[in-house]
Amino acid sequence: MRAPCLNPENSSPRRPANVKILILRHAVAEEPEESSPGISDDRRRPLTLQGRVRMEQGVAGLLKLLPEIGIIGHSPLLRAQQTADILCARYAKAKRVEADELEPGVGAQAIGHWLSHASPDAPVALVGHEPDLSRLIGWLTTGEESSFVRMKKGGAALLECSGKPAAARAELQWLLTPGQLRLLAGG
Repeated sequence: MRAPCLNPENSSPRRPANVKILILRHAVAEEPEESSPGISDDRRRPLTLQGRVRMEQGVAGLLKLLPEIGIIGHSPLLRAQQTADILCARYAKAKRVEADELEPGVGAQAIGHWLSHASPDAPVALVGHEPDLSRLIGWLTTGEESSFVRMKKGGAALLECSGKPAAARAELQWLLTPGQLRLLAGG
């Protein structure tokens, strides 16, 4: 374990900066049999029109809670990409990154490693899938890669990590359903 940095002005230990992590499950997507002809691949399922509209409304509510995002990381699957598109439209200054670590089944520790490079300057947003996001919340808050929350499609959670994101370093600030986010937006 590293010794804390000292502040030369008062010689007291300096606390590491906290990192805020927004976890957002992709919006409602078409079921495989509803997708366009020829799209049987789960990776290429698009958002439904209603899923897009509701996500746009939810992001309007999210802006009231989190006015700035520095990085938007998303899964390479189409539904997560399209959800990230909606997020990027409202958080225009955010840097967008496709992250293979957010693919379904990769695991919380891989996402945690990706997050360990996050800067505390602005919150990091992750757009991904269940049950991986719930397991990530479990790992970041308790050190166990198990789920104790339920993320609805279009739902969001905010965690704050003491220092660099790692196992059992985060505190859950809030967890909201898509309906609650829309209510915050006034709709």
